[in-house]
Amino acid sequence: AIVSFAGGNPRRLNTLADNSLYEAYLAGRTSATAQDVARAASDLGLSAEEVESESKRDGDALVFNEATSGATVDAESEVDEVI
Repeated sequence: AIVSFAGGNPRRLNTLADNSLYEAYLAGRTSATAQDVARAASDLGLSAEEVESESKRDGDALVFNEATSGATVDAESEVDEVI
């Protein structure tokens, strides 16, 4: 899910991952779900369609791995830093 919103942009990817982990923390979880990613993307004003068209316009290729689309991210170390 993160890749579809980040479009291969490292800064966007890191920001989205950080915000997704924060969404998970607020929900009392130690891992982020696809819903956390979507909520974080919405908060950041990102949409997968805009990122895809921007990437195609710039000539970049989007890579989306279906196997990782439902993957979770361990947020335990992130939570410890916040507390």
